[in-house]
Order: sequence, then C-alpha cells, then structure tokens
Amino acid sequence: MRFLGRRGAATTERVTCGCCERDLPRSAVHELGGTQGVFLCRRCAVWVAARIGRA
Repeated sequence: MRFLGRRGAATTERVTCGCCERDLPRSAVHELGGTQGVFLCRRCAVWVAARIGRA
C-alpha cells in the first residue's frame, strides 16, 4: 500500500529486522519509538499489532 504524496527513501542503507532478522532496505522497516536502533519490518509489525490486540 502506498500513500498519496509519499516517496520512497533515496537511501541504500540496509537494516535488520529485530524480530525475523531479515536484512531489508531502510524504507521497508520502522524504528521502534522507545528503543532507538531497533527496527521491525512491516510483516512483523502487523504480527505484533495483532498479538497486542488479543491481549
């Protein structure tokens, strides 16, 4: 899903997802707010959100 007016990042930096440990482009992961330097990919973020919703 792409948001209107949103552009892809112009960086080639790659980071590792803290959950599944996949090496992904910086534009495909999100940094956790409370823990700097820890990233989650979109797939893992959806899984985490679903788990939190059930609790």
